[in-house]
Amino acid sequence: MNYRLSLSRLLLAVIAIAITGCAASLVKKTAATAAEAPDAVAKKLEAIAAKAPDAAAHLLDELKTKKIIFFSDDHIIMNEEMFLAEHLQEFYDAGVRYFFSESNITKVSFLPTYPWMNTGSGRVEMSGLSQTIVSLEQSTADTDPFKVVLAEEGRIADIIELGLEEEDSITAKWLNYRDDYAAKKIIETLDNAPEDAKAIVYFGGAHGIITASKETQRDGTQIDRFPLGYLLSERYGSDFTSVKFLTEIRPQFEDEWKQLISTPKIISQEDAQAMKDILYYHPSAFSKSIANAFIVDSQSYFGTPSNYVPNDDNLQFWMQTLKEYELKDPKWVGLPQIEQDGTFLIMVYYLKLYYGDHFNYALWKIPGEEQSLSLLHALEALELYSFNESVKPSDMIQFHHSLEDMRLYCFYMFYSLLTEVTYYGRDIADIVETGNIQYIIDARELFPEDLWTLYWLAFIQTETGSYAEGLANFQELFANDLSLNMSSLPLAYKKAAKCATALGNTSLAAEYAALSESLYNEHDIDPSIGPFSVEVGYHLK
Repeated sequence: MNYRLSLSRLLLAVIAIAITGCAASLVKKTAATAAEAPDAVAKKLEAIAAKAPDAAAHLLDELKTKKIIFFSDDHIIMNEEMFLAEHLQEFYDAGVRYFFSESNITKVSFLPTYPWMNTGSGRVEMSGLSQTIVSLEQSTADTDPFKVVLAEEGRIADIIELGLEEEDSITAKWLNYRDDYAAKKIIETLDNAPEDAKAIVYFGGAHGIITASKETQRDGTQIDRFPLGYLLSERYGSDFTSVKFLTEIRPQFEDEWKQLISTPKIISQEDAQAMKDILYYHPSAFSKSIANAFIVDSQSYFGTPSNYVPNDDNLQFWMQTLKEYELKDPKWVGLPQIEQDGTFLIMVYYLKLYYGDHFNYALWKIPGEEQSLSLLHALEALELYSFNESVKPSDMIQFHHSLEDMRLYCFYMFYSLLTEVTYYGRDIADIVETGNIQYIIDARELFPEDLWTLYWLAFIQTETGSYAEGLANFQELFANDLSLNMSSLPLAYKKAAKCATALGNTSLAAEYAALSESLYNEHDIDPSIGPFSVEVGYHLK
């Protein structure tokens, strides 16, 4: 698969990564140096790349004298996870015996997410690292154990006990408590470990910052912030180093970049500063306070949600979870990621996507029409078809796409700016004005069976005044039975009515408006509230 995008489609795609490790903004605009000739940029890159050592080789050499390598995870790109999965055995051979993790890295998540969402959870690339770690744990258990330590496990205080509100969960006081707890646990563990034991620490970027700072709180007061990276650096001095990934994603420099950065390479703080004029990141990403060195990679891997890799484990998890939810299993009660306005809806959609008529269920019921089975009965029937001892669930799905294609599909959806619109309130018209709508078109060509691309094309066309195109796409959407399992279907009918009204077709507008109000479901889900305005719907006032 050729990942290179046409320059006519995109002059500049950039991602701003804030020091918290979360995406702050994704835009497509010209940086200060974008007017500079590509050959001049290539020469700058070449000068830096020529002296940059291979990242894995360099870090293995570092482990000869250092005790801890801190990997700052930005929670969006999967480059860190893929790098660690590839080289973990080598790190073990170099003396790493402890893997200190912010979350339970050994627990694989099968929770599905929408392809445009900028979160690293539930990605198959994360599963790859998890499986590598578990395999290493098992293979060394009886000889020289490799151990995963959850550095925050066992802490008792929570936000309320610290006198904070839920919205204070990212403030300095709460983060200081977490990082202090983790630092003490890491230090205590290593103090009681063999003297030559080394460690990897794998935490989010906000925890990995290597300097203390003053942070202004919501009430205007200032508080000292002591990140985990700073605490460990103070404790271990020259025995400690931290690294953070940076990647180039602009297609006009992609060929030159890949020629120079064929494998991940290490660059210094000073070279990272020089690259601020080449790589268009948030300036703080290059700050000397963030990391001791940076790993530059040939491209960004945003990862692939587990629902776009329908293997037996994923499919089995969705089936079992939905059945337990329908049977009122107490373990799912009150969990927002499972409840009716959350992952519950996504799993229903993807079972229908992959199994078609063999999953005889429609989330939305149309008054007066023949109705599908209840969800529980539809699940039981599907279980007889594809979840029995004689077949593998993944062999029974309607179509198969390669991981490479699905990774590219999610890459396109991420760069469509939909996350910027649905989460951060960006004007939906920007998707058209910047040309990023082409990403959605490309995604649809790659995976036409998934209706989300068609939905978003129709939605964007409606909101930007291309009513004929929007109506045509909505009608194609409605003609597909899969649309009845889309959580945003009532909103789709509402927007289709808007198109029909603008085109003067009052009878069709009335029909669609009535449908938007009359659709119902067996779970009493209200389409006007919940995540529909955030994850799926983009409601307009």
